[in-house]
Amino acid sequence: MIALGVDPASKKAGLAVVDRRYDKILSTEQFVSDPKAGHPQNMLDFWQRVGFLIVRHGVTHVGVERVHVSYNLNSVRLIAYFEAAAMMAGQAANCQVEQIVVTSARKRVLGSGKLKKADAIQQLKRKYIVRQHNLTGLSDDEWDAVLMALAVQ
Repeated sequence: MIALGVDPASKKAGLAVVDRRYDKILSTEQFVSDPKAGHPQNMLDFWQRVGFLIVRHGVTHVGVERVHVSYNLNSVRLIAYFEAAAMMAGQAANCQVEQIVVTSARKRVLGSGKLKKADAIQQLKRKYIVRQHNLTGLSDDEWDAVLMALAVQ
């Protein structure tokens, strides 16, 4: 299974492709919205980027982090738009798409849904940086996307 993990956001979103057969991270990146372009264009660009990664890597499963925290209403709405764009790109490519609450992802992958974000990222770094030295400069958004790719079922 090749899985794409998505940590959606309206400004900086994490994207990660993991080959689950070999437990290898194939690609990570941070999608950064262009503040001059406006939300409709940024969502289209994000949708296209997710679609490109799906095709490029032969992705079969997409795990998208579900917004579940209390921000202001406008922030939640904007994040949900990017969440929907990622799910639509996966669905358009006939992938299995799953929305995942971050605590569920941490429990599935790391054994505890009660881990704090920093602790979860440290555990992922210990596991993957030792084997893949090119992963040392990843952002927290990219590590969250790795977690989503590992959690998708």
